[in-house]
Amino acid sequence: MSVANFNSISDGTIETRSILENPRISLYCLDDRQQQAVFVETQLDTIALSDRPFFYQAQFETAQRLITLDYNELHQLADRIKKRLSNLILIYSVGRCGSTLLSKALGQSENKLSLSEPDVFSQIVNLREANGSRDRDILKLIESCARILCKPIATQSFIRWAIKFRGLGIGIADLFHQAFPDARSIFLYRHAEDTVTSFVRNFGIPTPEIFAAIEQNIEYHSRAIPPLKSYFPIEYNRTNAINFYTIRWLWFMERYVQLYHQSIPMQAIRYEDLRDRSREVISAIFEYLNIPTSEVEKACQVLTTDSQAGSMLANDKASRAKVTPQDTRDIRRFLQHHPEIQRPDFQVPGTLLLGNC
Repeated sequence: MSVANFNSISDGTIETRSILENPRISLYCLDDRQQQAVFVETQLDTIALSDRPFFYQAQFETAQRLITLDYNELHQLADRIKKRLSNLILIYSVGRCGSTLLSKALGQSENKLSLSEPDVFSQIVNLREANGSRDRDILKLIESCARILCKPIATQSFIRWAIKFRGLGIGIADLFHQAFPDARSIFLYRHAEDTVTSFVRNFGIPTPEIFAAIEQNIEYHSRAIPPLKSYFPIEYNRTNAINFYTIRWLWFMERYVQLYHQSIPMQAIRYEDLRDRSREVISAIFEYLNIPTSEVEKACQVLTTDSQAGSMLANDKASRAKVTPQDTRDIRRFLQHHPEIQRPDFQVPGTLLLGNC
């Protein structure tokens, strides 16, 4: 997401306080080159936008006006929010593993706002330097952006806020922990072969053009997924294209394991358990998040729906690409080169363990 998504003309100024007071104004993205935060004023308020599968898509589709603030003004505005951002829930994942469903399920809870993929944080991942040289600035951006996205809304008194990231969001999970040490974090993951299969079905097999674009801008792409830097350049063929998704899965899993060994608290959940034993898993998640278990029933009802209905990732819009038995053998062969995560069914430490039925 970027300001370039829109055609716009300059149309004066507004009072800064209206950004906090108007429930139809929300943070959309950053323009780091100009050191600006970009807000959108939308037809719908934040609560209505949060009901859509993806927050950023709903913002784009209903945007009416753009508002920009420089970073200093952004931080000053965030500092004006007196209410402490407590009871924050952060949802990380490998992608295609039920995280959107979980976000929607959490949104059924009383007095809680759940935002699925406010894309400003995906941008922030790509701003982070590998040597940590911008971490202090990034930390401040994370804190200000989260506080403003979760700003108080006059018509609703929220006591919990959930933010569900794209897969690459785990790249700044350590900084989120520094900014909000009391937040409760969840990591959802899935069998590697099933994850790759789902990506292929929904996005298709990466094309030679995609490979070329990544190779030409490898410094940028490897900020979010560092192993790409050692993977490219590489000959384009079906095996290497399929394993582009395997690399993503592997990095997100590896990153979680790193965070676990850094003692950053996070509850890991297997997609297979969420799918097959949903009531037990949701009950355990709600207990971990200190959400009343009386709300479990309503949350479980969401798990039977297409959480991405109405988006480009809805089930009825999936591509026709398929993973073959040879592809799955190639995935397994690729994983065997990793020093630790060598199996597609690898179970990360800290995974929720369920009793025998």
